[in-house]
Amino acid sequence: MRDVMEGSFVQIPWTDTILSARMEREMNSARLLAIGLVALATSACAQTLTAEPGPGTLASGAKVLVDDGTCPEGQIKQVTGGNNALGISRRRECVARSS
Repeated sequence: MRDVMEGSFVQIPWTDTILSARMEREMNSARLLAIGLVALATSACAQTLTAEPGPGTLASGAKVLVDDGTCPEGQIKQVTGGNNALGISRRRECVARSS
């Protein structure tokens, strides 16, 4: 008590553990928010490629436009990533080309 009365800082051993656990949770929340915002921004603007991405390189639900000449004029192939673990195949469809 003498340290407290003289205005010294008293270190309580378990407070570092509590504070670091709280800070870790807050950092994890911030990381998840940042990842979500990046995912939202990248999904909003589809990429145009000249060939389909290789197996395992397109995230589940991600969409890319592939200009490989397989669709009729005025259309472009849209490829949506699947998930092999869940038995969901890639989806390919011809969509109208935007201006």
